[in-house]
Amino acid sequence: AVQTCAGGSEASSHVEVVEEAAEDVHSLQAISSEVLRLRMVQSHHEQLRTSLQATSAAVRKLGPQHFMKLRRFLEGFLRGPARAPVAMPEPLLGLMDALSIVVGLPVPDHTNDGLLNAVRKLFRDPGTVLDRLERPGAFRSRMFELAPYLLQSPPPSWSREPDVNEICTAIRAWLSAAFQHAQVQDQIRPTLHALKTQQAMLEHLQRQERLPASTRRRASSGLEAAEPRKSARPHAEATSPTSARPAARTNRVAIG
Repeated sequence: AVQTCAGGSEASSHVEVVEEAAEDVHSLQAISSEVLRLRMVQSHHEQLRTSLQATSAAVRKLGPQHFMKLRRFLEGFLRGPARAPVAMPEPLLGLMDALSIVVGLPVPDHTNDGLLNAVRKLFRDPGTVLDRLERPGAFRSRMFELAPYLLQSPPPSWSREPDVNEICTAIRAWLSAAFQHAQVQDQIRPTLHALKTQQAMLEHLQRQERLPASTRRRASSGLEAAEPRKSARPHAEATSPTSARPAARTNRVAIG
């Protein structure tokens, strides 16, 4: 009976070890997958930040002369009657709307008079436009208004004038980068925090995997393993050889 009990205990212990190992493998796989996912998200955030920095640098290289040439170029489309429909191409109309949002102006009416006033306000001080383009957070609350414009594909060429083409291309690229970065800006810190937490958990599990099975079980049990030993003491005392002696003596007397 003792041998049967010992065999059953060993079998039960073996099953527990196998189950614990399976749970550890599952946890390791799950946390590893989450770490990889968070790293991909963080990499995407970094790419958007790099793109925003690159397009901001391209805009900063533009001088006031670029803005003055763009102003004259836009005014060339606005020489008709004040309330007449404009002959300005759709991509340029979208660029005017986007620049008005960036600087904090109302989106202009698409008439000769409305756009002419907007052009003069926008380029009265090119430094103001440059300052806003370097600080996307200044108009973040209106960033969503850029979405309809950014859905349009930019033209292969904005103008035959190299300076006008350069400034329109640079501004369009910056607007796209600023919009995309704004969509994930609130996720950057939580993602970083979650990644650090998951990586710490992964390192802990990897250290546990390198331990022997018996040591791993004791480490995972912690204080819980101590409770059965404490509760087992009264039982051990009750079945100790000392407490069993009177019973044995009684049996001998009865037999005799």
